[in-house]
Amino acid sequence: MKNQNGQIERLAEVLSSLVNFVPETSDDLDHWYDQAKCILEDHELLRGAPHFLWHYLADADIRIKDEAYAEMQNRRIDRVLQHLKRGAMPSDEDTYLEQ
Repeated sequence: MKNQNGQIERLAEVLSSLVNFVPETSDDLDHWYDQAKCILEDHELLRGAPHFLWHYLADADIRIKDEAYAEMQNRRIDRVLQHLKRGAMPSDEDTYLEQ
């Protein structure tokens, strides 16, 4: 249980840092993806994480081009972070938005 709590706290920390960095240039985007790749390669960190998180980590370029898509993904990642900060790993169902 303690190990999972450490995983959740660490995931909340690295995701918060990434979410707060909004790429505006191609260099920013490359840097964002470098950070996202580090998260994606840490299988222990992502153990039990919602599938949506993989989409979020792969879609920064789409968010730059599509404001509606960015808004949807940003609201969902906010839900992920809310769960993590409460010490719980969310499911994909926990991140769905009400219509």
